[in-house]
Amino acid sequence: MFPVLLFSAAASFFLCPAAFGSAPDTLTVALSGQKAQTFEVALDEVYSPAKGLEKIAPQASLEGMTTFVRDVIMSAGDTLFLVLYPEGSQRNSTTRQILTDEIFVKASAGSAAQISATPGVHRVEALGFGPDLYKVTVADPTATVPISEKIKTIPGVVTSEPQLATQKFPRATPNDPLFPDQFHLEDPVVTNVDLNVTPVWNSFLGERQIIAIVDDGVDLTHEDLLIDRALSYDFNQGDEDPSPGTGTGVENFHGTACAGVAAGVGFNAIGISGVAPKAKLSAIRLIAAPTTDIVEAQAMAFKQDVIPIKSNSWGPAANTLVKPGSATLAAMDSATKNGRAGLGTLFVFAAGNGGRTADNSNYDGYANSIFSIAVGAVGKTGKKADYSEPGANVAVVARSGDSSTAIVTTDIMGEAGYTTTNYTTTFSGTSAACPQVAGVLALMLQAKKDLNWRTVKDILIRSSVKNDPTDADWVNNAAGLHFNHKYGAGLIDADRAVQMALAAKNLPTMLTSSTAATGLPLFVPVDDPNGVTVSIPVTSSTIKSLEHVVLEASIAHTYRGDLRVTLTSPEGTVSVLATISGDGQNSYVEWPFMTLRNWGENPVGVWKVNVSDVVAADRGRIDKLVLKVYGTASVPTPGPGPGPGDPPPPKARPTATPRPTATPRPTATPRPTSTPRPVTAPRPATATARPKATPRPTATPRPTATPRP
Repeated sequence: MFPVLLFSAAASFFLCPAAFGSAPDTLTVALSGQKAQTFEVALDEVYSPAKGLEKIAPQASLEGMTTFVRDVIMSAGDTLFLVLYPEGSQRNSTTRQILTDEIFVKASAGSAAQISATPGVHRVEALGFGPDLYKVTVADPTATVPISEKIKTIPGVVTSEPQLATQKFPRATPNDPLFPDQFHLEDPVVTNVDLNVTPVWNSFLGERQIIAIVDDGVDLTHEDLLIDRALSYDFNQGDEDPSPGTGTGVENFHGTACAGVAAGVGFNAIGISGVAPKAKLSAIRLIAAPTTDIVEAQAMAFKQDVIPIKSNSWGPAANTLVKPGSATLAAMDSATKNGRAGLGTLFVFAAGNGGRTADNSNYDGYANSIFSIAVGAVGKTGKKADYSEPGANVAVVARSGDSSTAIVTTDIMGEAGYTTTNYTTTFSGTSAACPQVAGVLALMLQAKKDLNWRTVKDILIRSSVKNDPTDADWVNNAAGLHFNHKYGAGLIDADRAVQMALAAKNLPTMLTSSTAATGLPLFVPVDDPNGVTVSIPVTSSTIKSLEHVVLEASIAHTYRGDLRVTLTSPEGTVSVLATISGDGQNSYVEWPFMTLRNWGENPVGVWKVNVSDVVAADRGRIDKLVLKVYGTASVPTPGPGPGPGDPPPPKARPTATPRPTATPRPTATPRPTSTPRPVTAPRPATATARPKATPRPTATPRPTATPRP
C-alpha cells in the first residue's frame, strides 16, 4: 500500500460534456504518446471489482448509464465502472476495457496540493517506483476522463492518464507438431524477421473470416484445411469441385500450399498452423488451364458479398508486360466498390519472382493495380530474397524462402504432391509471402470488421516495420512514411496491424483526377543517363492527401528494356517506375505504372517524369503521359500507435511458455518432382484435367497464368 499524501477537500464531482465523443454513447480518451481514441460505452454492462462483469437492463443513453452507476454507488455503496469497447470493434473479452476511478499523473511536487483540490478528486497517493508520480482516485468513476483533462491544465502537470483496465491472457502457442519449423510465424533465433503474429493469437484467430485461394485448386480432403465448399468453384472446368487435377504430368500442388500458409487449421495437434488458424477457406480454381478475360473477371467477382479476401499467388510470365483485361478490371473495380456491402474486396497479389532477371513488379498489371496489395519477399536475415521483384507498387514484404530456409505448409494428401507426405518443407517465392498477408487481413477484419479496402492498405503501410534498415533505398516521403522499392513500406507486422485496425477510422471517399502532359511527342536521347524530363503541373486539386498515383505512359521504342523511367512528386519523392532490363519487346503503350511512395503527400505542384536510355541504339519517343492521382479531400488522422515514420517499438517475445520441440516425423523419400525448383522458373500450369466433365470451350484463351513458385 502506498502512503496517502493528500485528501481532497472537495467532495463534489462533475461530468464534462467535452469528454464525450462526437457520436452518441461514446467517450474519447487521450493517453500519453497516443492519438485520442474513441470508445463506445456499453449500455448493458458494468464492471464491479468485487463481482466482475455484470449484465444490467439496457440504459437508454450514456447519460442514463452514468446516472445508474452513480445511484448504485450512492445507495448501495458498491463500486461500479463503465465498460468500453473501441469504436466499431467486436465486443468480447479481448477488446473490452474498463474505465476505472484512477488516474496516473506525473507532476512536480508543488502541484500535488492543486491536484488534490480539483473538484471530484478523492485522494492522491505517491507511487513508489519513480519521483513525481501519483495515483489519483476520483469520487465518481464516470467522471474519470473529464477530471483527468482538468488535471492536465494544472501548472507542473506533465502527464494525466485515465486508467483503463484490460484482461491479459497467457501466450497462445499452437500444439501443431510442425509449428516449431514455421519460422515465418515465429523465429526464436532471428529476431524481428517473422510475422509477429503469435501475440495476436491471444485475441484473434480469424474466426468467422473467409480467405479465398485463387489458384490451381486446393485439396478439399486435406486434414489440416477447413474449406467451405459452398464458397468454392472451379472456373477451369465450370463446376463446383475445385480439387487439383491429377494424373501423369499434372502438378496442381501450388494452391494447397498457399492455403496452408494463409489458414491452415491451428491448435488441432495436426501438422501446421496458418496465419489465421481459425479462418475458413474458399477454393477458386483458375490457373490450372488457359483462361479468358471474362473467366478471370468471374473469378474476381465470385461471391464478393461474402468473401472478403482473395489471395492470388500467380501472375503473368516473368519479363513480360501483361495487365488484366477490360472485364477483369471492371470486376475488380466493382468488387472494391460493392464487395462486403460496400467496404470492398481485398485483393492480395504476389509481387513476382523475376528478381534474378531484373524483372519489376510494376510490369505486372495485376500486382500494380490500385485494387491490389502487392507483396514481396525477404529471407531469414530480413534482406530481399534474390527472386523477389522490386517496384514502386509493392506495398509490403513478408518472410519467405531463401537459399537455406523455406516455408513449411500443407501439401496434397498422400503421394501426389511436392513430397510423398501431407506437408512440404520446400515452399518458397512471393507465392508463400502473399497468403501470409491474406491471413493478417483476416485477423484485422476479425478485430474490426467494417474497415474499407483503402483503410486496410493504409494500415499496412503505416504499421509495417523498416527491415534491412541500412539499405540505401529507404526514404521518408513528405508525409513521414518510409518506403523502399525492394520492400514497399516494409516487413508486415501482424500485431501492429491488428492494434492499429482496432483504433482505425475509415478513410473518407476516394477522389481522383487526371492531368495530361503537354509538348509531346518528345524524343529520348540515346546513350544519355540524364535523359529527358517532362513536367506535369497540377495547379489545384480537391485531393489533399494522396494514396495511389498512376502514370499512364506511351513510349515508342524497339527495345523497351533499355529505358529507365522515374516520377518525382512536387514534394521531392522519387519513384522508379521502369528499370533497365533484358525486356526486348517494343514500346510501352498506355501502360499504367503505379506508385505508393507518395501516400499521404499533397498532389499540387509540378510532377516530373524522366525517361533515359543508356544504350547507344534504338532511339525512343515519348508520345503520351497522363498522371492520375487518387486520394482524399482531407488529411486522415491515423489511429493510436506509432506516428508516421516513427521507429517501431521492439517486439515482445513470449517467454513464459517455451515452444515445444518439433515432433520427429517419418522421413519420406521425396519424389523426383519434389526437388526444390528455382523460384524464377515457375512450373507451367497444365490444362490436363482430372477425369470429370469436359471443359467447355471458351473465347480466345489468354496465356495460362503462372503460379509464383
